Amino acid sequence: MVKPSFEMTDTMVPILSKEQIENIAIDILKDFNPDLLENPQPLDIDRFLERYLGASIDYKTLSSSHTYLGMTIFADCCKVPVYNREARRAEYISCKAGTVLLDTSLLNDNQQHRYLFTAAHEAAHMILHGDYFRYRLEIAGNQPAYMRCQQDFRRTGRTCRTDGEWIEWQADHLASALLMPLPAVQLAVARARYRSASVNYAQEAIQIVFNVSCAAAGQRHAQLEQAGLLDPYMPSDDDDLPF
Repeated sequence: MVKPSFEMTDTMVPILSKEQIENIAIDILKDFNPDLLENPQPLDIDRFLERYLGASIDYKTLSSSHTYLGMTIFADCCKVPVYNREARRAEYISCKAGTVLLDTSLLNDNQQHRYLFTAAHEAAHMILHGDYFRYRLEIAGNQPAYMRCQQDFRRTGRTCRTDGEWIEWQADHLASALLMPLPAVQLAVARARYRSASVNYAQEAIQIVFNVSCAAAGQRHAQLEQAGLLDPYMPSDDDDLPF
């Protein structure tokens, strides 16, 4: 596995720009499966977590109202909070370091896209934030060595103030870059521009090609377009396109 290098704050929070996160995703996917960058396609997130990151995936009800969808365990822990639906009460379980817990609600048929993004979000935590949680555990033994991620917890970099807000923003951005890597998005959008008559061809192409939600595709398209990373070139019929 490629281990990215970056500067960190005194509390071991990565200091990362959007461009750095894009490059981290590209480097990791190039090591995992270069074809993901050259031939636009969905990421097999379970295989990525288990075979590349070495994670163990388990499914638990993480809260009574399914407020929490994912949790990443960074150190062996005997007090991981979950919800026992049969007993109708919260309880603690033991988990090994490297465990990713996904809420059981994500296994429903209509939750495929949310499952994908939640799992990618937890993968991003594994890639970026292990040092932060191990540091918290080292300096304050009563600090949990896990990250619980709330449903639809999305922030922009402009609103982040706390360490927790920054690491969630970073995990969101890296998750998007892993599921919809920049080189593959650029190629998918170029193909759609040439082939589709729809005014929303770019977002539709991203959604279909990478099997993500409409919201995730729209956010990714808007972000890359605003950054000037989508080529405005319109091919002509005489161009010899490699696709």
